[in-house]
Amino acid sequence: MIILRIGIIVFFLLLLIIILLMLNRRRVDNFLYRRELKQNELDRKAEIERLELLVAHEESLLETDVDIAEHEKRLTEIHQLKEEIKQIEES
Repeated sequence: MIILRIGIIVFFLLLLIIILLMLNRRRVDNFLYRRELKQNELDRKAEIERLELLVAHEESLLETDVDIAEHEKRLTEIHQLKEEIKQIEES
Protein backbone atom coordinates (compact mmCIF):
# COMPACT_ATOMS: atom_id res chain seq x y z
CA MET A 1 0.00 0.00 0.00
CA ILE A 2 2.80 2.43 0.90
CA ILE A 3 4.62 1.53 -2.31
CA LEU A 4 1.47 2.31 -4.30
CA ARG A 5 1.14 5.73 -2.62
CA ILE A 6 4.82 6.50 -3.22
CA GLY A 7 4.43 5.39 -6.85
CA ILE A 8 1.40 7.67 -7.34
CA ILE A 9 3.23 10.61 -5.72
CA VAL A 10 6.32 10.00 -7.90
CA PHE A 11 4.13 9.71 -11.01
CA PHE A 12 2.39 13.03 -10.31
CA LEU A 13 5.70 14.70 -9.47
CA LEU A 14 7.17 13.50 -12.77
CA LEU A 15 4.04 14.66 -14.57
CA LEU A 16 4.36 18.06 -12.89
CA ILE A 17 8.05 18.29 -13.86
CA ILE A 18 7.23 17.42 -17.48
CA ILE A 19 4.48 20.06 -17.60
CA LEU A 20 6.80 22.69 -16.09
CA LEU A 21 9.55 21.83 -18.57
CA MET A 22 7.12 22.15 -21.48
CA LEU A 23 5.89 25.52 -20.21
CA ASN A 24 9.47 26.69 -19.73
CA ARG A 25 10.33 25.55 -23.25
CA ARG A 26 7.38 27.52 -24.61
CA ARG A 27 8.55 30.61 -22.68
CA VAL A 28 12.09 30.20 -23.98
CA ASP A 29 10.83 29.77 -27.56
CA ASN A 30 8.68 32.88 -27.19
CA PHE A 31 11.64 34.82 -25.77
CA LEU A 32 13.91 33.70 -28.63
CA TYR A 33 11.24 34.60 -31.18
CA ARG A 34 10.85 38.09 -29.73
CA ARG A 35 14.62 38.56 -29.63
CA GLU A 36 14.85 37.48 -33.27
CA LEU A 37 12.10 39.94 -34.23
CA LYS A 38 13.90 42.73 -32.39
CA GLN A 39 17.19 41.83 -34.09
CA ASN A 40 15.47 41.78 -37.49
CA GLU A 41 14.04 45.24 -36.78
CA LEU A 42 17.50 46.52 -35.80
CA ASP A 43 19.00 44.97 -38.93
CA ARG A 44 16.30 46.57 -41.07
CA LYS A 45 16.93 49.99 -39.48
CA ALA A 46 20.68 49.60 -40.00
CA GLU A 47 20.10 48.66 -43.64
CA ILE A 48 17.83 51.68 -44.13
CA GLU A 49 20.45 53.96 -42.57
CA ARG A 50 23.17 52.44 -44.76
CA LEU A 51 21.04 52.95 -47.87
CA GLU A 52 20.26 56.55 -46.88
CA LEU A 53 23.99 57.23 -46.50
CA LEU A 54 24.63 55.60 -49.87
CA VAL A 55 21.94 57.76 -51.49
CA ALA A 56 23.43 60.90 -49.89
CA HIS A 57 26.87 59.90 -51.15
CA GLU A 58 25.53 59.26 -54.66
CA GLU A 59 23.74 62.63 -54.61
CA SER A 60 26.96 64.39 -53.62
CA LEU A 61 28.77 62.57 -56.43
CA LEU A 62 26.09 63.71 -58.87
CA GLU A 63 26.48 67.29 -57.64
CA THR A 64 30.23 66.94 -58.11
CA ASP A 65 29.69 65.55 -61.61
CA VAL A 66 27.41 68.50 -62.40
CA ASP A 67 30.06 70.88 -61.07
CA ILE A 68 32.70 69.14 -63.18
CA ALA A 69 30.46 69.30 -66.27
CA GLU A 70 29.84 73.02 -65.69
CA HIS A 71 33.56 73.55 -65.16
CA GLU A 72 34.38 71.71 -68.39
CA LYS A 73 31.74 73.75 -70.22
CA ARG A 74 33.28 76.97 -68.89
CA LEU A 75 36.76 75.78 -69.87
CA THR A 76 35.47 75.07 -73.37
CA GLU A 77 33.94 78.55 -73.55
CA ILE A 78 37.18 80.11 -72.29
CA HIS A 79 39.16 78.14 -74.86
CA GLN A 80 36.81 79.32 -77.62
CA LEU A 81 37.17 82.92 -76.43
CA LYS A 82 40.97 82.57 -76.48
CA GLU A 83 40.77 81.23 -80.03
CA GLU A 84 38.60 84.19 -81.03
CA ILE A 85 41.09 86.58 -79.39
CA LYS A 86 43.95 84.95 -81.32
CA GLN A 87 42.03 85.26 -84.58
CA ILE A 88 41.29 88.92 -83.87
CA GLU A 89 44.95 89.59 -83.01
CA GLU A 90 46.10 87.87 -86.21
CA SER A 91 43.75 89.93 -88.37
